[in-house]
Amino acid sequence: MINFGFLIRGSICLGKLYHKQSTIFGAAFVQAVENEKKTKYPVISYEKGLIELAEGSGQYDYLLSKSKELGDGRYYLDYFTDNVKDEFDIDCNMHYISLRKIIEDNPNNEKVKDKYLWMKEQFERTSELFNIPKL
Repeated sequence: MINFGFLIRGSICLGKLYHKQSTIFGAAFVQAVENEKKTKYPVISYEKGLIELAEGSGQYDYLLSKSKELGDGRYYLDYFTDNVKDEFDIDCNMHYISLRKIIEDNPNNEKVKDKYLWMKEQFERTSELFNIPKL
């Protein structure tokens, strides 16, 4: 989605959920919607329970190392500063070119100013870590 100019915001929750065709309801769905509404930045948030659920799986260490705290007991995967593989390959390069364009095309709208400032700060951290030209 980033390569097409879109950032996504959402939430993943553990709990009961019913989903069949176009019908979806349940406590997990309601909690995910509420969490998404509280999230200001373009991230997919999740609660610590998701990390704990991964414990014992082959993904636990990866998930734990890539999780960043939002400050309210929720976490998110950081796709700004943690999208680098062993080498700075072409996929990562396209990822950061696309992020740069999204940030530079800031609509200069007061309503979303904080979101773009946060994204710029995240991108600047990346530029320092991986020697990417700053904005």
